[in-house]
Amino acid sequence: MSIREEIEEIWLTEPQDVRAIRRGFVPSGAGVYDQYFSVLVMLGSETRNLAIHAFSNLLNFTDSGRFDLEQLKDMAKEMLRVTSGVIGYFGLKRLGEILHTFLENLHDVESVKEIRTFFEDLFTLCNRYQMWLHQTFPWHLAVFFPKKTMEDVQEDLAVVRGLE
Repeated sequence: MSIREEIEEIWLTEPQDVRAIRRGFVPSGAGVYDQYFSVLVMLGSETRNLAIHAFSNLLNFTDSGRFDLEQLKDMAKEMLRVTSGVIGYFGLKRLGEILHTFLENLHDVESVKEIRTFFEDLFTLCNRYQMWLHQTFPWHLAVFFPKKTMEDVQEDLAVVRGLE
């Protein structure tokens, strides 16, 4: 299946791996203390990083005209090397496979135009995954982390100072 077909498949339908994680199933066992909340947090940040930073920057580098094909390949390898493995381990198996396959076959890319198409498609795919993770994140848990007012902070400070 092509990257564009992957994008189309998850455009309006939650990816199966996101759904599995959202329901608490992480095949690799990732997540300490028998919980998967940290996995959701990690995947949300990693997919956001891929879309907003890695692929966005790679597209900007490509469009700048300052880098040749080999330099763009080197940048992609360096920027995606760790995250491509982390993504798969933490449960986004399909996205991890796509990134890994891209990196494994990067040597076959023959033009700047071709690599730009890959960067653009991967940018969109990662954005879509990030959107699904963001939309399905258990935001209701935030009620346990209320913001403090300056008055609250002053009160806390007084308590701490009282312990000295």
